[in-house]
Amino acid sequence: MQKNEKLIGVLNDLIRINNDRFEGYKNLLTSQVQLGKEQRLLVYNMADQSRAFTSDLITEVIKLRTAENSGASLSAGIYRQSMSFSSSFSGVTQNEILLACQHLEEAIQKAYYDAICMAIEVPDRILNLVNDQKREMKVASSMIKDSMDLKHAVAA
Repeated sequence: MQKNEKLIGVLNDLIRINNDRFEGYKNLLTSQVQLGKEQRLLVYNMADQSRAFTSDLITEVIKLRTAENSGASLSAGIYRQSMSFSSSFSGVTQNEILLACQHLEEAIQKAYYDAICMAIEVPDRILNLVNDQKREMKVASSMIKDSMDLKHAVAA
């Protein structure tokens, strides 16, 4: 049962990270920052992606038959970053917003990597789920970088 408690703690951390990611991107979409149509769609898709990931992770926590975490925490650093990310969008350029998104995504990638590498026994279905989510977020992060590179190329 101790192994399940640790695993549930990790999954709960990933749920919090995805909830924070969703809120950050939702705040960006409702802010006064001018985003291009492509960037707005990307941010919307990333927010939607976090909602879907949260749902999948909650399902796994329910399958493990407890909602309490053990105190394992991957999310503290991500939470601080996402709060500073979403605290204020006024007076920043579109490129600065995309750069902040890129940094947040990199921090989330690290949290997912740490979750995968934790020294606890993880059922294959959960390991596959976490790996798939990490891979999908990596694609989204690459899209942000591509959008920034394209913006730089147009400006040059």
